[in-house]
Amino acid sequence: MQSSEKLIQIVQSWLSYIRLEELTTAEVERGSNAYPKIIDKGVQLVGNKLMLDNSLFKQLCSQQAAVNRSNNKEFQIAVAFPQIYIVQGRAREQKIKYLPLFTIDISQIFRGRYRKTGWDLTEFEFQPVIVNLMRLYGLEEEVAESLIVAEGILKFLSDTWQRKFSTINDFIDQVDLPSGNYKTGRQPYLLRCDFVPYNAQLKQDLRDILKQLQDTPDDCKWLVDNHPATEYICNAPKPPEHEVMFWGAFTNHAPDSFQASALKHAQHNPITAVHGPPGTGKTELFLHLVAQQVVERALRIVRGEEDASNLTLFASTNNSAIQKF
Repeated sequence: MQSSEKLIQIVQSWLSYIRLEELTTAEVERGSNAYPKIIDKGVQLVGNKLMLDNSLFKQLCSQQAAVNRSNNKEFQIAVAFPQIYIVQGRAREQKIKYLPLFTIDISQIFRGRYRKTGWDLTEFEFQPVIVNLMRLYGLEEEVAESLIVAEGILKFLSDTWQRKFSTINDFIDQVDLPSGNYKTGRQPYLLRCDFVPYNAQLKQDLRDILKQLQDTPDDCKWLVDNHPATEYICNAPKPPEHEVMFWGAFTNHAPDSFQASALKHAQHNPITAVHGPPGTGKTELFLHLVAQQVVERALRIVRGEEDASNLTLFASTNNSAIQKF
């Protein structure tokens, strides 16, 4: 069995992976006016520094505070540049999707105070969006995946575009923008990285598991081998299968919960034992078992599979059960 310390590391790794996945989203819809996912007003670059309007900074700080109070999701904002986007559809169905080349995570600045002098983007973590670098600038996959990110954003920009940029602002002014169906602009923009819906519940489950492991490890009753949660975190889970309760024999005489439990067990096990006093439905259970065999045989015939025998042997220690059956 894995130790709780080891499990904490595993869960933290899962959460880190999800965070990177969200930061590397290939296409980001602009969103609605009420809740925009792309923010380009009040955002500027001067040299290597990100400059935000005070009103925009306060607005995002209040949103972060609200998210922290709700305690059900994470506030995550990144900056990207230049603006490259596509327009899909018309009229009300129209969608504007931005294609970030990389994302610089600036979420932490909204937990501090406003800076009139701005924030140096070379001090923040960033992640390249490999798919868009390949799509927009024709980078080979092996080349894109081998780009160095540990030495900072300026080194990354120089290596990727094979030219020297003294500042981030120089990159925006000098980089060649893609043509064709792409709309472009030489301005930075903010994008929300907390809007990915498909993994929201998974992320919250992992956070709950991590909190339990850190705060009350003795209450983790699921820390046993073969438990689904433990298998999911530490092993490969069992492949999914359809869950079938039972095939009833008579619509006006459906099995009760005990009979249904026995029927379900019989579908996956060669021997099923049932017991109980007279009148509890033991004999009636066999009618449903026979019905299951008939249905299974019909399905095999419909599918063109090999036919099977429905021969059933029913035995009892007394004649009354035989006659009832």
